[in-house]
Amino acid sequence: SAGLVLVSGTGGGRAPAFPTLVVQGRDDRMARAPDARRFAAGGRARYREIEGGHFVFLSRHDTVRALVGGFLRERERIAGSR
Repeated sequence: SAGLVLVSGTGGGRAPAFPTLVVQGRDDRMARAPDARRFAAGGRARYREIEGGHFVFLSRHDTVRALVGGFLRERERIAGSR
């Protein structure tokens, strides 16, 4: 089943109508956490805020990797059950 993963930035607006994982650094000054929270509040988004700034994918790689991996495994499981 399709899905979207966004790390450190959402581009505004609202989350799409399909499963989306939004991973956001709490202290990100380039793509602010409150904006990401608002984006994820609509649609079928799952929001995960972690300690760090804009480059959480690098500074908190293990945490981000686990979140993204779990989301992708879930999407695969759902696709396989259809």
